[in-house]
Amino acid sequence: MRKFSVHILLLALAVCSCTSRSLGLEDIGKALQSADPGDTLVVHDGVWTDVDLRWEGRGEAARPVVVVAEHPGKVVIEGESSLHISGNGLEVSGVLFRNCVAEKGTIVEVRDGDSRAGGCRLTDCVIDSCNPAR
Repeated sequence: MRKFSVHILLLALAVCSCTSRSLGLEDIGKALQSADPGDTLVVHDGVWTDVDLRWEGRGEAARPVVVVAEHPGKVVIEGESSLHISGNGLEVSGVLFRNCVAEKGTIVEVRDGDSRAGGCRLTDCVIDSCNPAR
């Protein structure tokens, strides 16, 4: 029984070999390049203005790469800003888009040009008072 328990423990550790990193918003794009399926990237609370974010996921349907706000609603994107999500298995959660203007295109686009997105999603995010002139 003891040998069996050790094997179960080793199997569980192998399956749960996910990592979690805490980063500034400006570092997420680069961190996604080395993220593995199941990894979580935590974005520090803060306000970012006039950013063009292009994030490509390299996750899987059952084990997405998750980009999550340190505290939901406290990662704020404003100004002339946009987020383009592409690749596979990327989940973005807890981000507040406030007073954003997208002169061309949209605030959030689930593709980047011709690069489509599969199994990607936005959860627990708010888009508030954006593109008021449109």
